[in-house]
Amino acid sequence: MRQLISQYTQDSYIGVQMGQTYNDIEVDEPIFQIDDSLFSRTDGSQCWVFGIITRQTREARCWAVQDRSADTLLRIVQENIPSGFVVYSDGW
Repeated sequence: MRQLISQYTQDSYIGVQMGQTYNDIEVDEPIFQIDDSLFSRTDGSQCWVFGIITRQTREARCWAVQDRSADTLLRIVQENIPSGFVVYSDGW
């Protein structure tokens, strides 16, 4: 179910860039430990998540990513952030 929701959410982003006016954008790529305590299973898996949020409108999007390479993250940025927006990061 979690995977279906993730795929549906990510599919809804396709072809739709964030914001209609000028916005400051923040990006980050934390890692999450997968702990499925509802089913008494902790397999120790980790998942990288890339997130984008607009400072003014608080619109947010996130993607589970296999890696944090420039190719992976820049593709997401280019598809979701209009040119001319200011992007803030913690050093990525």
